[in-house]
Amino acid sequence: MKYMFLLLLLIAGCELIRIGPNSSGVIILSRETSIGSVYLFKAELDSNNSHAAVQILAKSDGTKYLARERYEMQSEMERLGRILANRTISLYRTDTLQNDSHRIILEFDYLKTYIFTTKKIDNQWYIVDIQNDKQ
Repeated sequence: MKYMFLLLLLIAGCELIRIGPNSSGVIILSRETSIGSVYLFKAELDSNNSHAAVQILAKSDGTKYLARERYEMQSEMERLGRILANRTISLYRTDTLQNDSHRIILEFDYLKTYIFTTKKIDNQWYIVDIQNDKQ
């Protein structure tokens, strides 16, 4: 009976042995990774902070927006924030275009899909393009 209890305890144990790579699956909201910068962008939109959301955007040629250009984009970011309005991310996929450029596909509530193109500029990831994937 003791051996049966021990065997049952080992089988039902919480991840006693991990096979495969050591990844926790947690995405950190930071600009150090491409997916982290997209999640940070989404978090800024969710908190109605369009000013901070615009700071994560850059031009596709790798240059950052001027202050005047960022100011003009704030209303568009507010509109995008209202469209995504606290929707949860149900799926994400990452496609590596180059070493410093990734395409992130986010699906919101299994309904809306947006494609974010990110680029690494000065050791930080910026979003250079946002597209609505109308299916």
